Amino acid sequence: MEWAAVMMSVLGVIVLTAGCSESSSDTSPRIELLYFEGCPDTPTVRENLIAALDRMKLGSSLTQIDLVSLPKTDTLRGYGSPTILVNGRDLFGAPVSTSTSVSCRLYPGGPPTSEQIEQKLRAAITGG
Repeated sequence: MEWAAVMMSVLGVIVLTAGCSESSSDTSPRIELLYFEGCPDTPTVRENLIAALDRMKLGSSLTQIDLVSLPKTDTLRGYGSPTILVNGRDLFGAPVSTSTSVSCRLYPGGPPTSEQIEQKLRAAITGG
């Protein structure tokens, strides 16, 4: 009888733990890389973003969106390639897109480093 009680306790912990992990994934940030191939900074920003996400253990949080595959009326197309959005906001402060024209984005001083991306991600995720 004691063995059955122990197993019920273990199962209760497993179920409780599974419930906790599901609720924590609901609060994961939505991270999107908007891009299209051919823009000069796209490969570097993609590599740096992936490196930053890996260090933060958020690698599986990334969704990559090819801007030219979106409908011609989608305003995401108006963000320059590459752009990193966190919960729908540009990580580096560009205003919300109202255009539907696809263009390349150049960052002042060159593409952001993985360290710069990580710093901005941490601030965006914690609200600081």
